[in-house]
Order: sequence, then C-alpha cells, then structure tokens
Amino acid sequence: KLGPVIEWNLLCRRCGAIGVECGRRNRKAVMFTAFSFSFVAFCLLVFGACGISTDPAVVKVASWARGTIRFNSTGAELSYFVGLKGRVDRMDCTSAHSPALCHALMNGATFEKTHDHVYERFVAWDDQSSCVPSQSNGDDL
Repeated sequence: KLGPVIEWNLLCRRCGAIGVECGRRNRKAVMFTAFSFSFVAFCLLVFGACGISTDPAVVKVASWARGTIRFNSTGAELSYFVGLKGRVDRMDCTSAHSPALCHALMNGATFEKTHDHVYERFVAWDDQSSCVPSQSNGDDL
C-alpha cells in the first residue's frame, strides 16, 4: 500500500538516479566502508557514555580526565579519575616511605581498601566533600 509513496515516488527515483558510475560498480565496498565507520563510531560513543557511570571501576577505565600526584615527602601517589558524575580518588601506598603511616592515614579517611596498599573512594560532584571550601579568595592561584 505504501510502496508507491515511500519507495517509488518521483523524489526517490530522481535522487536515486543521481550518482557516479564508480559508486554503482563498488556499492558493496562503499556500503561496507560506511558500516565500518558507523560501527567504530558506535563503539566510541558507548565508551564515552561510560563516563556517566558512578561505578568506580567503570570511571577508572572510561575517565574523561585523569592525573597523578606524587607526594615527595611520603612517596605515596594519589591518582584522580574524572567522570561526568564524579571522580575516583586512588591512594597507592605501595611506594610510600612509610606504608604503615600511609595505611593509618587512609583508615581514618573516607577511602576503602581495594587491594594491598591501595585505597579508593568515589566522590559524586553533588556531594559536599567534592568541593572543600578554602580560606583563599583565589588571588594566589
């Protein structure tokens, strides 16, 4: 019933006639290339959308930004993994000069032990602890 309106109408027939002979001969290769680019774009889209997650494991893998701070005085490393809904803070006490002191500090904080000498926490952006007010007015930045 709808074939004459959808598939065989004058506009579709005129637009379908536009093209080059090369495209007509290589239709299979052209369509496969278009499919390949679309599939890669879909995979990248799914990976980027994982930044919305609040699961620390997903945010670490698909973070939109990340950084590491090494504290020279203690030897410990604090890594940040930033997503759209929050961030994951990861404290690695493995290389600390005093792992016992690092562990003592982490046990009193809001971090959870995930591996030997490694502590993590997820901080949502709407959580009060995500932005700690400072005494500075920002002039010293």
